[in-house]
Amino acid sequence: MRGWGGGPGAPGWVLSPDGEESLAGAVELFRRRAEGPERSGAAGWTGVLARGMGRSYGDAAQLADGLVLETSRMKGFELDAAEGVVTASAGVTLGELLDELIPAGWMVPVVPGTQHVSVGGAIASDIHGKNHGTAGTFGRHVSEIGLLTAAGETLTLAPGEELFEASLGGMGLTGVIVWARIRLAPVSSPFLSVDSDRVHDLDEAFAALQAPGGPHRVAWLDLLGGRGGPGRGGLGRGVVTRAAHLPADAVPVGLRGAGTVRARATVPAGWPGALLRPASVRLHNEFRFRRAPAHERGQIEAIGAHMFPLDALEAWPRLYGRLGLHQYQLVVPYGAEVVVAGVIEALGRGGVPCYLAVLKDFGEANGAPLSFPIAGWTLALDLPCGAPGIGEVLDRCDELVAEAGGRVYLSKDARMRPDAVRAMYPRLEEWRSVRDRADPERVWRSDLAHRTGLMEEPVLAAARGPGRGGSDRGGARRVLLIGGTSEIGLAIVRRLGSEGAIRPFLLGRDPEGLARAAASLEGAEYELLDADDLEAVEAVVARVFERADGFDVVVLAVGVLGAQAGLSADRDEAARVMRVNFLGGGSLLLAALRRLSEQGHGTLVVLSSAAVERPRASNAIYGAAKAGLDALAQGLSDAVAGTGVRVLVVRPGFVRTRMTEGLKPAPFATSAEAVAEATVRGLAGSQHTVWVPKALRYVFAVLRHLPRPMYRRLPF
Repeated sequence: MRGWGGGPGAPGWVLSPDGEESLAGAVELFRRRAEGPERSGAAGWTGVLARGMGRSYGDAAQLADGLVLETSRMKGFELDAAEGVVTASAGVTLGELLDELIPAGWMVPVVPGTQHVSVGGAIASDIHGKNHGTAGTFGRHVSEIGLLTAAGETLTLAPGEELFEASLGGMGLTGVIVWARIRLAPVSSPFLSVDSDRVHDLDEAFAALQAPGGPHRVAWLDLLGGRGGPGRGGLGRGVVTRAAHLPADAVPVGLRGAGTVRARATVPAGWPGALLRPASVRLHNEFRFRRAPAHERGQIEAIGAHMFPLDALEAWPRLYGRLGLHQYQLVVPYGAEVVVAGVIEALGRGGVPCYLAVLKDFGEANGAPLSFPIAGWTLALDLPCGAPGIGEVLDRCDELVAEAGGRVYLSKDARMRPDAVRAMYPRLEEWRSVRDRADPERVWRSDLAHRTGLMEEPVLAAARGPGRGGSDRGGARRVLLIGGTSEIGLAIVRRLGSEGAIRPFLLGRDPEGLARAAASLEGAEYELLDADDLEAVEAVVARVFERADGFDVVVLAVGVLGAQAGLSADRDEAARVMRVNFLGGGSLLLAALRRLSEQGHGTLVVLSSAAVERPRASNAIYGAAKAGLDALAQGLSDAVAGTGVRVLVVRPGFVRTRMTEGLKPAPFATSAEAVAEATVRGLAGSQHTVWVPKALRYVFAVLRHLPRPMYRRLPF
């Protein structure tokens, strides 16, 4: 399972119930497995979660190694035309409703930017549309829901009841929405009358969004283009539209339109993300801005084409390549416009390109404790996950938003930390209290809930230990660094920590160095192990896995450089280099990989070297030992393929660290931080080998085949 934004996803078990009875049966199955004597396979389910169309950008609709109830088969709805109310099953999409309702003279009153959202998902995320200023959220128009509890009972809930309010925007963590009764808005045509204005900066965009006109208001902003206006430093030129439903008697005779849009093309799997770059998007934005009229009134557009433009391109997030995108959506109160500008400026300073930006105005918040909208400005930003430094930049943006009394949309989030969520959602404890009373055993869970600390350890799962999910009970990623004083290894751990909460554990042979390294990492633990002590390897690795309840990422950063001598190397030193780098490193690799395979998930990062491709005369011993470790890692990577366990081999060139101090840097020398950045990007992708810098891959593709007499004469 993956979020709509792409990324690594999570393994799990999926059932597709077709109604209330089979839903209840699935929950009963979970209980039998969780409470039974088994301790493997499905007995390791980490919880239960409902999943609709999977349009949440991050990890809200996935649960690593949990039981996921996909509601797409739960179809069916009934229109009461006299009352203007539709009763729909959770799996019905808003697009399916619109296709039937608009010809009958009715409209779903709140729709997001895609028609492919299920009714259950719309309530669990308490979605909003372009008309929030007048219509509020989707939940405002829901008069009743049927909610399946963890006890297998379906409750009928109405507005004002605390469990109803906790379920609006509750991210599916209060139960499964089985059906909903929704009040509709009358319409007489499938068309909108659209006013549009070209704006040259943020100030003009804010003003145009508050100008007279229709209730469906949105601004497209170009954050890569020109800076022509005087306001906010010239930031944010774009196009603002305000749309209202067009009555049937104002529609030209013979004009045809629809409330939905059909996909005209599909982005194929494996699309190269390299094609989406600031230069190409800048050209597109320039064309779009220049093509838009300076001021236009009363342009007639079909509802579907105006509301759901991206649905015309199926699987469009694939344009971002295998790493996917973050959609970062924030809201800040009116009067905090400077924060909107500050976030945009932070992206620019950090070198993080924004390929799509949308600004809207929000009306008053509803009574749901986790509902996202508050009165103010909301900005949604599409950002490539592979952008260097994006984690740190967005952490700073979180701080700006929280300090202004704003928040980030949980339905789209894939990286927020627990402390940021607590700061942004002041009614979180109130929501937790209601949720825990409804589900005291904490059956309903998600990767989002684990990562952000929305929820704590499940009661049913606690007795059987951890599942095979992607994080521990506090939402933290468990990281083991073998070679706990390695500068490169520590840089990788710190870089992982910039992406979200981690629980680090260090293994190494230098007690003083380990203590210093652990002190530099929040919450780190450590244990002594010498890679040269082959007899102790298996037992120590097993012990730390048990002590930490398993690991999500293991970084193998064991190695000694030696004197960089070849034939003239000291015999004992040469033996130690080969023993530590290959025998010790290989034994640790095998021990860690066996433990990851037993727990059924995780990634082993093996720090190799570019020297493995073709060792030089001056580093033949080091290169040969590393080549052995590299070959072992590559072979075992194939052995665990498809098991939920992955091996990522990192081949850096010359890295400037204390270990290489005093040596003449080779061409393409790099830093520990650059290796860490490339490694974390590799973890988010699917490749098996990462070169640092990337150019070395192509350099060695040539050097590998260079005739030996020529290779011997190279000056490095």
